[in-house]
Amino acid sequence: MSFNISITADKNSINLGETITVTYSCSGAYDTTLQGDNMPAPLDLGPGDVSGTIKFLPVISGNFNVYLTAYGVVHQSKGIDNMSNVETNVAQVSIIVN
Repeated sequence: MSFNISITADKNSINLGETITVTYSCSGAYDTTLQGDNMPAPLDLGPGDVSGTIKFLPVISGNFNVYLTAYGVVHQSKGIDNMSNVETNVAQVSIIVN
């Protein structure tokens, strides 16, 4: 199995107190998670094709990162086996908070 993954932000830099909107998409993954620097745990987006937008409010100045991680499996002759031949892709977007 192969999959496509992308993540973008609506701004490259913001002032502290402003929000950013992150757009993400992933197709064909076994599982997908989204993690922002201010999140205590990743948000599980589930399997298959996922896409959407999410807003973040950074609480400190500096770089603010958001990661989209997709877990897939390499095609096998006996079908999909999520316990072996795992393929992982990570996409990142970084925003400067002034």
